Amino acid sequence: MTRMAILTFLALSLPGWTYPAQNILRSAGTSNTTDVAVDDPADEIASKQMEVARYYIGNRDYTGAINRLKIVLTRFPTSRYVEEALAHLAESYLALGLASEARTAVAVLGRKFPDGHWSADAHDALTSAGLEATEDKKSWISQAFK
Repeated sequence: MTRMAILTFLALSLPGWTYPAQNILRSAGTSNTTDVAVDDPADEIASKQMEVARYYIGNRDYTGAINRLKIVLTRFPTSRYVEEALAHLAESYLALGLASEARTAVAVLGRKFPDGHWSADAHDALTSAGLEATEDKKSWISQAFK
């Protein structure tokens, strides 16, 4: 992980660490790469969280995977990994037998990414389990993507 990624992670996750984030923005604000300077480290951290989540899913540790996926969805809601994270979240909740959360994850996935391949795969998995995608507005997943 790069120094900038670590500083961005600290700025996004720990209270009182806004100063490093301001330095990142200030140093990048004079160029055309402002978005790249802020988004790339966040995507890098989200990518690492996704790698760990995929590892946990591969080893059938669905609780560990859910915890990592939750980090991606709540701390990095604009990253490119959100669609995949929602699909894996649905898969993990289905594996644990938590149908309500799986249904909500697929419903939010369908709402946010209606034409995505992750959305289609998750919907197919939910349908094969005999369930329909319905969003529970009280779920943390719905709250994260209002």
